[in-house]
Amino acid sequence: MNGTRKRIEARWGIPFWDLLSDICGQGFNRTQAAAIVGMQRQAFSALLMGHPERNPWGTSNIVATYVRDTGEPFRDALLRMQAHGYSLCAASKAIGFAGVNGLKHAMRARGIELVFTHTREFKPPKKAHDRGPNVTKGWPTWEKIYEIGGGPLPEFRRKKKCQTAPQK
Repeated sequence: MNGTRKRIEARWGIPFWDLLSDICGQGFNRTQAAAIVGMQRQAFSALLMGHPERNPWGTSNIVATYVRDTGEPFRDALLRMQAHGYSLCAASKAIGFAGVNGLKHAMRARGIELVFTHTREFKPPKKAHDRGPNVTKGWPTWEKIYEIGGGPLPEFRRKKKCQTAPQK
């Protein structure tokens, strides 16, 4: 691995970790950075995991980041949040996940089975007849409007009689 870093430093002309900091600062992710420096993604990830203190992207493990930042074990944090009535969504946001699926996966991977309360009850969507009074309820029909207006019913609104074939 050391030879690879020396080769990359010689090619780019700056220290390896400074190069990675620059790449990270430009908004590239780890996979793109591995391609830029000419390394395989797996080897690049192994190198970053071997030097977490120099990794400009930080740890990719959200749980490890939470534990490192707070000092509170993951299981204890979940138990505390459950006791305080956090919803699953609120707990996932507090730990740093973008959504509940990441937290559910992290809990399954660690064998943690907890039930979180919901902060609001599920309300099914209203049906058309439950939406309130119909604004057109009680309005006159078109026939009534034309009758009030005194004019003849327009041709396109009149019901046409069925014409039967002449009998012989």
